[in-house]
Amino acid sequence: MSEPKFTPGPWKVDIGRGDWGIPITHCVYVGDSYWDRDNQIAELHSIQPYCAGASAKDIQQYVQARANACLIAAAPELYEALEKLEGWFDNDSKEGADKYLKEAKAARAKARGELMSPQEKEQ
Repeated sequence: MSEPKFTPGPWKVDIGRGDWGIPITHCVYVGDSYWDRDNQIAELHSIQPYCAGASAKDIQQYVQARANACLIAAAPELYEALEKLEGWFDNDSKEGADKYLKEAKAARAKARGELMSPQEKEQ
């Protein structure tokens, strides 16, 4: 199996700062570096849903942009979990099944946005 060509993880989501209807960003970064363009993987834009005049469409766009950023940030863990499960099935061995399933569930939770960064928890 060939080595992946993507940037190794972990990747993390941070929400950019904005105010009163100003577009904000949902950024995905490598490692623990936030707001460092050299370590940025993706940047998705939206409108803050709590600003004056935010429409239902703005709110939906915000929710969707954050969900997309979480899915992108979980990509390395999802890839690794699938690779381990594939190896487990190929070897037809029951060793490690619980560990691999736990890792796969954690990666899926991250993709759903259930694991927030420390910066997001503060908001």
